[in-house]
Amino acid sequence: ADAHAGTNMIVDPMHYEGGNPNATPPSNVVYIKVQNQHVDFFGNNCYVLVEQPIQVNPLPIIDNPVFVLCDDDADGFATFTLSSYNEQLLGTTQSTTDFTVTYYNSQANAQAGTSVGLLNDSYTNTINPEIIYVRIVNNATGCFVAGEEITLRVKLKPVANPISQATLDLFSVCDYDQTEI
Repeated sequence: ADAHAGTNMIVDPMHYEGGNPNATPPSNVVYIKVQNQHVDFFGNNCYVLVEQPIQVNPLPIIDNPVFVLCDDDADGFATFTLSSYNEQLLGTTQSTTDFTVTYYNSQANAQAGTSVGLLNDSYTNTINPEIIYVRIVNNATGCFVAGEEITLRVKLKPVANPISQATLDLFSVCDYDQTEI
């Protein structure tokens, strides 16, 4: 009815947020009025209405953007296998088979989605901590998020220091009452 009357028009189609959620049933359709400049014998312009369903595809969600490895040789660097973090990054609600995840050296390169700045799957950090950028594409819809920050952090691996027998003997106690406590 609005399309026929020319009322309640979508002012900015680039920022339209979808149908009428308050309608019964909720509307996920817009109507496009295609009108020519020719006037019929009643003085009206000829037009046709086109029904256009709207489908909104959700963007991928990034769950845990911090990847941590232990440093074996205390140099502050470690080699990350980036794809091994995809499941962690997508969380429990998104399957890794439904998304393509790539990692980049800059936000601009992640947003562009080309091979420029694309990091190898086996990546050694250059500073600690280091920020890299991710691009996640939904394989079914093509919807994507790009340029989100991922933190690579390398932590020192704990080292057990040797303890002398004299020190160990201080922690030894005899079980006099057979309770082993």
